[in-house]
Amino acid sequence: PKFPGVRGIDGSGDFTGGLLEQALKVGGGDPKAMTAADIDKAIDVVRKLGPDTIYWKTGAESQQLAESGEADMLMMWTGRAMTAVKNGAKYAPAWQDWLVVMDQMTIPVGVKDTDAAYALLNAYLGKQSQEVLTQTTSYTPINNEAQPKVDASVAAFLTNTPDRQSQGYKQNIKFWVENFQAAQEKWSAMMAGN
Repeated sequence: PKFPGVRGIDGSGDFTGGLLEQALKVGGGDPKAMTAADIDKAIDVVRKLGPDTIYWKTGAESQQLAESGEADMLMMWTGRAMTAVKNGAKYAPAWQDWLVVMDQMTIPVGVKDTDAAYALLNAYLGKQSQEVLTQTTSYTPINNEAQPKVDASVAAFLTNTPDRQSQGYKQNIKFWVENFQAAQEKWSAMMAGN
């Protein structure tokens, strides 16, 4: 590998589209123009990382790998990475081609109290709630009015600076929706040693 050393990557169950897209890029492919054949190419790149790869199963395990120094580089959530660094881990974030992760909150059809459901969403998305969330996790607020007061150790992991935003990318969701089953089967086979 271009960057030798022990890697820690997500092996928590389902494949991670972003990881396979990064692997495809290493092999010269384009995640925006993926085909089903590219799944095999990407998995082959991951497989070639070999025995110097630790597949963590939980966020807590990824943080433990960072804090122990067992892995030279880790693909992990910014909140866990920030906490590990605050606990003494000697890592810094690398922002080139970082994966923009999107979550969603929904109100189920037929919920008994829609007003309460909307109130919960509004409270979560409110300025103060988003500030507290960022101050305690390093996850960037999505409320544009939120101005969390954070120290340098937290700011190092926030994703909303113009420079960091310009280096991130969103995974090819349409491709993964259409190819989820095939990718999952191939990822599971690799994780099982096949």
